[in-house]
Amino acid sequence: MADAREWFSAETRRRVTAAEMARHLGVSRNTANSRMQDGLSADDIITLARALKVGPINALVELGKVTYDEVFSFLEEGGRLVETATEGELAIELAERLNPNLVRREESRASVHQFQKPKIPIPPTMEELEGLPFVAKAPDPEDAFEDQRTDHDNIP
Repeated sequence: MADAREWFSAETRRRVTAAEMARHLGVSRNTANSRMQDGLSADDIITLARALKVGPINALVELGKVTYDEVFSFLEEGGRLVETATEGELAIELAERLNPNLVRREESRASVHQFQKPKIPIPPTMEELEGLPFVAKAPDPEDAFEDQRTDHDNIP
């Protein structure tokens, strides 16, 4: 396992001190040094990664708390990141968290995975609209000067 301070320094491309790590963890410098010697907990690694704007998953892997295989296995088993989850998946997850008594239905989850954004319909062509009532038509160039009225001219 890599030394946490060295790893965070390499990732941030600047020197990360024990005092800075202690400040982010909310402990004294001596306590931070003690934790680093004993090996930082996963919680400490995540806290430091977020404070230093480093990916927490990468930090957990590089500092020996999880393996890449474990991370990928989780994602392949249906675990989703918020960034990649659909709106439907997020809505179901929120509903389940707000109402723990909610019965989980696998068929609803399956249908969410199949959710696709609706396709925007292609507007019809003028030929397709020809002959339909109340359809605007391009003016006939020959009649351009015969009738200068518009529809709002006929309002009483």
